[in-house]
Amino acid sequence: MSRKSKIDPIVKVKIVEQYLDGEIGLGQASKNLGVACQSIRKWISIYQCNGPTGLLNQPKNKSYSKALKISAVNDYL
Repeated sequence: MSRKSKIDPIVKVKIVEQYLDGEIGLGQASKNLGVACQSIRKWISIYQCNGPTGLLNQPKNKSYSKALKISAVNDYL
């Protein structure tokens, strides 16, 4: 099952770029879109790490191989 955001990725990128350029504040961006400030902060973080493509809708959740999962558990233990 794919995850679909209620906010268009193009709008997310536009809002994040406006915020980073100082054109709009976090509170105003949040109010304009009707989302929590924390969501905007998360988008900003994703944008800074992965660029605009990081805000595109992901086609599906990530899946990991059984071997990788077992390795991670063993490393933790």
